[in-house]
Amino acid sequence: MKLTIATILYLALAAQAKNIDIQTGKGGMFTPADIKCDKGDTLTFYFYKDAGGHSVVSSDFDKPCQANGKVFSGQYSSDTDGPGDKTFVMTCEDTNPVWIFCGNVGHCKSGMVAAINAPSTGDQTLEKYKEAAMKTEANTKPVSGQVAGGEVKANDESGGESSSAAAAGTTVATSAAAATSAAATTAAATPPQATGNNAPPSSNAGLGVVLLVAVANALLMA
Repeated sequence: MKLTIATILYLALAAQAKNIDIQTGKGGMFTPADIKCDKGDTLTFYFYKDAGGHSVVSSDFDKPCQANGKVFSGQYSSDTDGPGDKTFVMTCEDTNPVWIFCGNVGHCKSGMVAAINAPSTGDQTLEKYKEAAMKTEANTKPVSGQVAGGEVKANDESGGESSSAAAAGTTVATSAAAATSAAATTAAATPPQATGNNAPPSSNAGLGVVLLVAVANALLMA
């Protein structure tokens, strides 16, 4: 199958997208809480032990601890000291700020909040959102409703890749095997880094190298 240059470029860019793991509820907080992502990146929330569970809920900046219906993971916990058997995966559709809190009663007011792509300065920072959340009287009952803004997935303890970019990358690499073999060897020599217990690799950088070399090869052959 002959791939167009546009298709190969799209796959190469998609392979550069990274995954960011967030511990949800470990120590009663989101870790990291100040989340920075680019368009196409994924965020995987791992849920830790709590009697009432934890959740990922979005709010407006000026209404902390009040769900706005855009993001809701459902409520999850863990039976061990590590993450539970469910994760919540979001894709960063753009780089606009998203304000996040835990929807269990009292968690938001105790400071369990996070922000995606929050400004580092000005009137709408993570620090100011957290300050406002800890002063609010909202969130007097657990947030409930349909899952929104992401997808609930099983926690893959094997740490294997399941992204569509990986499968697509195999096709591209096969079509330009001679050009990509050296890059593939280099990528394979670099072990994947896990950011948390039971967490899958957080980057497809090695695959991105393979695909970028495939792009160069395709351009030369065009």
